[in-house]
Amino acid sequence: NRNEATETDSDYIPPREAARIAFVSTKTLQNLAKAGRIGFITLPSGHRRYKRVDVAALISDRVEASESAA
Repeated sequence: NRNEATETDSDYIPPREAARIAFVSTKTLQNLAKAGRIGFITLPSGHRRYKRVDVAALISDRVEASESAA
């Protein structure tokens, strides 16, 4: 039952959108997902959707890393 789910469709975004937001390629997203660094779901069609909060965390991690390197 969809009403019982804690996550909604809006909590997940398509690969192109996630890549655009995070300033990475879709291939990089695939690699990050494979390494367990970003959450995703696979739709019945086989397409992936990435967790919006994980994409935001990825951006935050990159900003913190660049600030500490400066």
